[in-house]
Amino acid sequence: MMSVELVPGVETPSVSWWQTENTWSSNSYLVSEGRTLYIVDSGLGSFHRTALMKAVARFPDADRVYLFNTHWHLDHSGNGMIVGELGEKFNEVHYLIPKAAKEDMERSGNSILDM
Repeated sequence: MMSVELVPGVETPSVSWWQTENTWSSNSYLVSEGRTLYIVDSGLGSFHRTALMKAVARFPDADRVYLFNTHWHLDHSGNGMIVGELGEKFNEVHYLIPKAAKEDMERSGNSILDM
């Protein structure tokens, strides 16, 4: 059975935006289906990154993880470097980005694509 879960930090926290290290604008979803996890957008900021990694850690038996960034806005793709961390925890990790987002990353010199 497939379950869909919002990763903590997706909703706007009840604090002033400048106190949240940009987590107020982070966008991520975690979907689990059997032994496969799908992360839709990696969000932005270390608070959100920590929340995302904690959520993923609840599924230690997962075989595959797919990280898909829908587009290149930082609130969706800023934590793309978690690919390395995911690779340490799971056997198979895939990082998928749309062609237009990849081109934007390459133009900006983003090192995420070097992973």
